[in-house]
Amino acid sequence: MTRQELADKYGEDLLFADGFDDCIMGVVANRDGENVVAYDATKIIFTLMKSGTCSAKAAREYFYYNIHGDYVGPKTPVYILT
Repeated sequence: MTRQELADKYGEDLLFADGFDDCIMGVVANRDGENVVAYDATKIIFTLMKSGTCSAKAAREYFYYNIHGDYVGPKTPVYILT
């Protein structure tokens, strides 16, 4: 589903990780019962590697430090390792 389709179905207050739309798995309820966007963490890491600027190690480090580690409130997306 696209960002707009998810927003139409689950509400405009969903938060998205920019540049990783092709890594969206869907929407899940987090532990607080909030609907949040779920991303495939492995796909994000491969997307970073495909950009040509990151080794596998650098992509993993970037993901865990800059993406996975960011808390932006109760609607923070979740990242699922596949």
